[in-house]
Amino acid sequence: MLGESAPLFSPLTLTPRLVVDTEPLTAVLEPAFQENKTKQNKTNEANLEWNLDDLLNFNGNTDTGNQKASNEHVEMVSNNEDSDLKALDQNRKCILSEVDKQIEIINPLLSRVENEELVRTRVSHLDKLFMDMQQAHAVYLTKLNNEKDVEQASNWYDTQDRKVFDFKRKIIEYLYCC
Repeated sequence: MLGESAPLFSPLTLTPRLVVDTEPLTAVLEPAFQENKTKQNKTNEANLEWNLDDLLNFNGNTDTGNQKASNEHVEMVSNNEDSDLKALDQNRKCILSEVDKQIEIINPLLSRVENEELVRTRVSHLDKLFMDMQQAHAVYLTKLNNEKDVEQASNWYDTQDRKVFDFKRKIIEYLYCC
């Protein structure tokens, strides 16, 4: 069993050696991401309309001079950056939910030796999802401007990384016993 195939993880780095793409990630995540993006666009349009009305009617002044146009541009850029940041945060959390689903699927399989091949297949999918989450988190971090936000995001990621690492350790013990 274990001697017939290459080990799933290198003993030193715990990196996957076998990668099988069993389900395209975009098929799972794209509908949720698009739905979230549509909701955010509608919210941004409503905010923009309110901000323009507020600018035009502030103290009864309907002057649309350069200062007001400049304020409008700053507000639009700020709203777009906030919505992009929220979308990136939602994206990494959406991928994390897929990682959690894979853990929930794999965990019961670890109770029987007969599930070794299925576990290997599922673990390779888990690894791909986790790498996607790493990439989404890295992109999210590059967009953060505040050190406090970066620290919070890093703590969030460290917690998730630890959870997946501990689960992979459990998988290694299972495969060693097979």
